[in-house]
Amino acid sequence: REALWSPAMVVRIGMAPRAPHLSFEEFQAHWSSEHGALAGGLAGLTSYIQNHAILRAGRPLLPYPGFDACSELCFESLESMDAAFASEHYTKAVQTDEKNLIDKTRFGMMLTSRRVLDDGDPGENAVKLLTFFAIDRNSSLDELSEALAGPYRDAVATANPLRHEQLIQIPGAHDSRRAPMADAADLLWFRSADEALAFVSSDANFAASYALTGRAFGAQRHLAHTITVV
Repeated sequence: REALWSPAMVVRIGMAPRAPHLSFEEFQAHWSSEHGALAGGLAGLTSYIQNHAILRAGRPLLPYPGFDACSELCFESLESMDAAFASEHYTKAVQTDEKNLIDKTRFGMMLTSRRVLDDGDPGENAVKLLTFFAIDRNSSLDELSEALAGPYRDAVATANPLRHEQLIQIPGAHDSRRAPMADAADLLWFRSADEALAFVSSDANFAASYALTGRAFGAQRHLAHTITVV
């Protein structure tokens, strides 16, 4: 089974904790409305997806990963991305709103390419489990990418996710830019939050984690429902 890389495109993953005065619900309400409309107006933006943590009793279902905002912004190139974030619209309108929404001093990002491993249609009510991996200090991006597309993928497939994608750091993209918060992200869609939580403690996930031994160290998880802004 050959993985399908999306056409040449930069997927910028942005992550930041909510501003300290906001509850989870208040943050999500503002992010999906006023801020989403502002950020969705960036020039050159081809796609904008917000990954909102699924909440129960006012808290995320999984342990806090270190961020509340988790966005996927797509551009045709690094140059068009840089132009968008240097624009007056971003530096005045979007950044002004960010001050009321997130703690930008703890912002992180990844500049990635999207790889589709299972091109299923998850439907409108599916949930997305995002897992972020950092390269083991004794490994490399190529080795991590190969493991994610090989034995890791095979182990995950036994859980029958509705869709499977991966976001892999673009070599050299972070040169002269902010260092990446992680090096790869695994995106799995499930029918429900309970099904996604069951996967986390399943034999399939243990086998998948074993496949990354020596390739990745540490993993942050974010269980989300998505909002497509653009």
